[in-house]
Amino acid sequence: MNERPLAIVPVWFYDDQTGYQDFRQRIGALATRWRVVVVVRDLRFLRELDDLAVAVEVLPARGGSRWQMLAWCFRLLPWIANRRPDLVFLLGTQVAPLALGLPSAMPTLLYWNVHPSQLFDVQTRRLPTRWFNALATHLTYWAASKASLVFPIGQRLRQDLLLHKVLPLRAVTIPLGVSDVHTGLGPVSIRRLRRGETLRLVIAGSINTERGRDVMLEAIALLRQEALPVHLTMIGLAPAQLPAIAEQVDRLGIGRDVALLGRLPGSEIPRYLAQAHIGLSLLADRPWYYFNPSTKVSEYLANGLAVIASDIASHRDLVTEGGPGWLCQFQAADLARVVKARLDSPESVAVASQNALAAGEKLAWSKLEPDFIALCRRAVAPTWRAARDRQIASL
Repeated sequence: MNERPLAIVPVWFYDDQTGYQDFRQRIGALATRWRVVVVVRDLRFLRELDDLAVAVEVLPARGGSRWQMLAWCFRLLPWIANRRPDLVFLLGTQVAPLALGLPSAMPTLLYWNVHPSQLFDVQTRRLPTRWFNALATHLTYWAASKASLVFPIGQRLRQDLLLHKVLPLRAVTIPLGVSDVHTGLGPVSIRRLRRGETLRLVIAGSINTERGRDVMLEAIALLRQEALPVHLTMIGLAPAQLPAIAEQVDRLGIGRDVALLGRLPGSEIPRYLAQAHIGLSLLADRPWYYFNPSTKVSEYLANGLAVIASDIASHRDLVTEGGPGWLCQFQAADLARVVKARLDSPESVAVASQNALAAGEKLAWSKLEPDFIALCRRAVAPTWRAARDRQIASL
């Protein structure tokens, strides 16, 4: 009996990473067809993969800086070459530079999950850091142009790749995809708000200043001043954040209106989403958020949860007035205005929830996975590689 072909999957998990599900679902999909070896930089990340049918190897890195990340990538090159895999799947924009050192004949796929500006700040004031980040950005785009296939998770990311000389045939959009874990494996119900009922808001994911922490808390304080029935549950706070945020909540006098929860396993999130009427996704207007689709919004929609989101380009791609939610400015007063409008028109919550459910059905990873697998298999097919080479030769 022939052994299944070998796929090597390098992934650099960040020290402060809160979500692993999109990585896990792609690794799990590959494991249905390939013999998968995932390479990580630290033993502590093994627990994120321990239930997947894959082998995991550790190539240690001393720290988690961007410089150490690039150094780790180049250290991996001989490690991969010595194993002669049938496929290399680079799991994340951050490990793209690996594509520059791998043999051109080796099928190399790249998961393009964030815009390089989020990884490497070319506007920083420190000149040496700015030079390094500019070089790293150039290497990342160059590597994307060398990969056999690149899988951006949104059309804005794909268009940006095309502008950076990635051939159209090589850039195929596969949306982020929401795992069954994030919908609780059960039927999703439409949310309904009765007049006079407490409007329950939730945010699940990374929470910090530029992700609307202060905007949300101050909006709740404004609503409390009018004695409006609103409650906010915040899920995903790092342990180090909790004392300062609890103090802020006390100072604003909203202790009864806010629940603060730390990071929870993905399987526990649907229970809290099911108890809410509306999910929040508030992002400051940063360059990378123009390109990166919101993980939060995708998960809310898949759970039939209406959304209030800040008015930025990537949110407008998913949330429209009269659709699955509402947009607001990245300001406490405007968020409070939109929330108050829901209390004044509670029937609008059910309409938005129904629209969210319809939109979310298209985002289920179970529906996207067959296309993902087909593209991975196509990348190793000689006929496709010949077509790719002809396109390159014609330039």
